[in-house]
Formats: sequence, structure tokens, C-alpha cells
Amino acid sequence: MDKDPLSGLLLDAGEIDRTRLATALQGLLGIDKATGTIVLKPEFNRLPARSKVLAFLLGRKVAKLLGKVESEAVPPKSIAAETALPSGTVKPAVRTLLEARLISQTDEGEYYVGSHQVTGAIERLREGNVE
Repeated sequence: MDKDPLSGLLLDAGEIDRTRLATALQGLLGIDKATGTIVLKPEFNRLPARSKVLAFLLGRKVAKLLGKVESEAVPPKSIAAETALPSGTVKPAVRTLLEARLISQTDEGEYYVGSHQVTGAIERLREGNVE
């Protein structure tokens, strides 16, 4: 019996390339082992605001994958507090990232990077083209 040629198109949409994710965030941030808090590194401060928000949300994804936080989704207020970005900067940034389909929003108004969005988010972050 021949293998179905369409079976090559099957994939696990929830599968994340952990190596690419780690490489993309290396030097930008880390995750506190005890609390799961995102720890910003000096290179993070060199990023434009939208890239900071995207990197932070990718960091939350990592914290969730490592079992350090219960939820990766966070409200804009928390993003502002944890990144030291003004709320007036965070809100337009998440709207732009949402429109670009680089992040998703919960019914409660919290933001996160969906598993299906990780690859695109990493590429845009690496390119510096987070529009």
C-alpha cells in the first residue's frame, strides 16, 4: 500500500520550536526560576516599543512552557508595569501586533502569543520589523 502523498502536510500546530524561541530571546530576557517573572536584560532596552511588547509576550510563552506561570496571557497594565513602558505606548502596540496577527487576545482583554503565531513572531522580532 502506497503512502498517501497528502500525509506530508500533516503537522502538530501546537508544536513549538523551543530552540528558535530560546535563540530569539537570548540576551533580551530571562525567566526567574522561583517566580516565573520575566527578567529584562540590557539588550531589551535597545528594542523599539512594539518589539519590547512582542519579546515580553514571547517570554511569557516560555514561562508557561516551562511551567513557571499558570497563564501566559497578560493585560496591557501588566505589560506596562513589567516592561516599564508607559501604558499609552503599550495599548497602541498591542493593537498593532493584534492587527498584524502576531498576538492574540482573550475574552478578558489579555494578550498572548498563540502557538501558531510563535514562528511569525520570532521572525518579525529578529528582523526588527514589528509592524
